Amino acid sequence: MTAIERIGKVLMVIYPIKDPIPLKRAGCIFEVYAISCHPGCGLEQKVRSNKSYGQGDDWKVIEASVGYGKLDRMVVDVFAKWLGQEVRRRIVDYKGDDYLKSIEMSISLAGLYRLQGEYDLAKPLFTSSLEKRTEILGLDHPKTLESMHDLATLYK
Repeated sequence: MTAIERIGKVLMVIYPIKDPIPLKRAGCIFEVYAISCHPGCGLEQKVRSNKSYGQGDDWKVIEASVGYGKLDRMVVDVFAKWLGQEVRRRIVDYKGDDYLKSIEMSISLAGLYRLQGEYDLAKPLFTSSLEKRTEILGLDHPKTLESMHDLATLYK
C-alpha cells in the first residue's frame, strides 16, 4: 500500500484565491496527478485567507536544500516524461479505425516533444500528421493548415 493509499486524501489549500500558489507549484500539481492514479483517493480543496500559508518548516527545508525552482523543475521533468510515455502508450494501444483521432494523438505527442526541445522526435510526427491530414481532409482544410503551422513552428 502506498502512502497516498494509506492517507486516502490530499488537502490543497487555495491561497491567495485570485492567484493560488499551489497551482503554480509543480509538486502540488504532481500530487493531484498521483491522487488521480489511485482509485478511492480524493482531493479536497480549501480556501484560506490567513497570510501565514507557506511559512512552515517544510518550506525552509526545501529552500535550504534544493530550492523551489529546482524542485519544481525536477517534478515538471518527471511529469513531462510520464505524459510522453502515456501519450505514446495510448497511440500504440489505440485499436480504433478513427484515423483522425490517431492523428490528434500523434500531434499531441509531437507538441510535447517540441516543448521539451526534442525537435528530432517531433518532426516526423508532425510531418506524418500533415501527410495524413492532407490525404484524408484535403490541402485547404483548417486541420491540414493547422498541421502545416505545427510543422513550421519547428523551423522558427
